[in-house]
Amino acid sequence: HAAAQVTTRAQAAAATTATPAIRRGELLTRVRGCEEWAEVAGMVGLFTTNTTPSRFHPQLMAGGKNPRHDGSTPREAQAWLSKTWAKTRAALQRKGVPFFGFRVAEPHHDGCPHWHMLLWTNPGHLSALRDTMRAYWLKDAGDEPGAQSYRFNAKAMDAGGAVGYIAKYITKGIDDVGALAEEGHTDEREGQQAELYGAGANGVRAWASAHGIRQFQAIGQPPVTVWREL
Repeated sequence: HAAAQVTTRAQAAAATTATPAIRRGELLTRVRGCEEWAEVAGMVGLFTTNTTPSRFHPQLMAGGKNPRHDGSTPREAQAWLSKTWAKTRAALQRKGVPFFGFRVAEPHHDGCPHWHMLLWTNPGHLSALRDTMRAYWLKDAGDEPGAQSYRFNAKAMDAGGAVGYIAKYITKGIDDVGALAEEGHTDEREGQQAELYGAGANGVRAWASAHGIRQFQAIGQPPVTVWREL
């Protein structure tokens, strides 16, 4: 009889996405695969930064209590982002704008979440995708100071650059490997660079767990099971 193969629970866990390196590798593989498919299909990419109204931020950019903060929690800020995206997505579908991609949620220095989105669409729909997202992100308190400049930002991606655009955001939320250690946990808010939530990737993962925030989400794609089977 052939010898039975014995695997410990620790070994089994180390081979799943519970292991940060495997989780990161899977996400980046999916990004690369989507990018290759998009290029073959003649689609173009848009990389966005999506933030919340000022009332969701407990602290000012320069530090100190934000007088506009209404007591909202990170969970409530994430709910606002999700609701705004749901309205945007419905509007895009009504307009017949095709899109797929990824979104990453991460914390500002005060724990308030913001999103980075990586979306592909047809070249003829790029402006409609960008303009519709911007319109919905500014519907709520769009006239407050800084909203027009910083609430929503988008830039067209260079062909072949998707992994480069999003890799650092994935890494900041998982395991801090590679060049990120030199760059540090910074991101832009209101035109300035600020440290993100402390303690590196461990702190970001704890933040997401504490507030029930899903860090990474695929948009308009086949289930992850298909990727894993392939």
